[in-house]
Amino acid sequence: MAFAVFLITATVFSLSPVITNYDSFATFPTAVSLVNRHTLSLDAYQHVKAVAGSYTVSHAKGHLLTSYPWSVGLFAIPAVVVIDLLHVVGGPSADSVVTDQSQIGGLVQLWSASIVTALACGTLALLAYRRLQGPAKKRRYWAMLCGLAFACTTSAWSTASRALWQHGPSILFLAVALVALDQLFPRNRDDHASQTDSIWAPLIAGLGLAGAVTMRPTNAVALVLATILVLWKTSRRSRAVYVIGVLAVFIPWTLVTYHYYGTLLQPYDQASKLGLPSTFFESLGAQLISPSRGLFIFSPIVLVAIAGTVIAYRRKSVTPLDALSSVAIPCYLIVIALFPIWWAGTSFGPRFMTETLPFIFVLSIPFVDWIVTWRAEKPEQRPLIYRVGVIGSVVVLAFSVLVNSQGGLLRSSICWNLRAPTVASVDKDPARVWSWSNPQVVYGFQAIRSEGLHAALTRCPSGTPIP
Repeated sequence: MAFAVFLITATVFSLSPVITNYDSFATFPTAVSLVNRHTLSLDAYQHVKAVAGSYTVSHAKGHLLTSYPWSVGLFAIPAVVVIDLLHVVGGPSADSVVTDQSQIGGLVQLWSASIVTALACGTLALLAYRRLQGPAKKRRYWAMLCGLAFACTTSAWSTASRALWQHGPSILFLAVALVALDQLFPRNRDDHASQTDSIWAPLIAGLGLAGAVTMRPTNAVALVLATILVLWKTSRRSRAVYVIGVLAVFIPWTLVTYHYYGTLLQPYDQASKLGLPSTFFESLGAQLISPSRGLFIFSPIVLVAIAGTVIAYRRKSVTPLDALSSVAIPCYLIVIALFPIWWAGTSFGPRFMTETLPFIFVLSIPFVDWIVTWRAEKPEQRPLIYRVGVIGSVVVLAFSVLVNSQGGLLRSSICWNLRAPTVASVDKDPARVWSWSNPQVVYGFQAIRSEGLHAALTRCPSGTPIP
């Protein structure tokens, strides 16, 4: 079941043509340096203007290095190895892809990110299977639907899979950690698959959460909350193994970072980047309800998580993992609002909220259980609220798929961020995210109406520069 979700989503993501190789630009060169020169340094590309002059590259200790988390480059290593193997039979080398700025580099990022994000979707489907109730066959069916829904209705499709930046690996590590935490705090306590006496669950939880932090620093929220939960609710043995898992990631990561950057954390990870800006409350609202960055606007399917939380509370079936997820989401939101560039730059929709999606997924599972339970009853016995819930779910699911398909399929959808004849770029005028007269949530469809499907698929509307 989980493999089927992975296979389907990897295919959809890989065939979706939009590539947003901006913040992730240095990921592939970093991976090439790791494989071919065994270093993070990008000094070999000093003569390549596109690399040396990129905002994604900085100087540290006299060397060119990626400005963004270097650990993301590890996920591009398999692609580099494949390219170099094909070079033996006449293909371009990985180094030539970087120096010539070949389109292969963008495709490598797209396909690598698609695989990584699809792995996250498959892992979350496995989590749904573990936490749903009922016979195994029925749980497999609904878990598969949950995994596919997560893939197609959220930023997993429109953001995380569009380039090998932080978000795909980030949600993969979070998904793995949540499956491990579900073994420690299972929802189905009588399920034979739910074992809490294994050392693997706390170890993988520690590895996954620490790995998530190395991919994106805001995941420190999940690490801190999960650590409190593990130290409070588990045995001494599990606590020790969990800490070992965390340190097994952080120690080598910190040593490598210090060796190359001269600091324990990369400049990107420093807490000094956060503050209490005057836009704090504007950012809070923008991440949720703005027409160009709002999570509830781009993925209204997440509203079922609110219903799931209410159902779990009324049934008194809230688990520690549910509680963790309920606290993590607002904590992420607060941390995001402390970041001065709260509009997320040139991106599609609620990019900064991507890391909250696995926790929203957890909270949605009781709602799915509720739907499945009433669906098993005879039609005349189903209450009106069930019909309302089903119809509402189908409507928001379909809308979420349509909206996020723009980010994966329509190149024009990204162009909303850029300068046009009548508007400034979103970086110059962040207040644009509140504009209902020119919202990104339907910008791709507007491009289809004004310039045709082919134009919307391949380029920006007339008068807008290509990103």
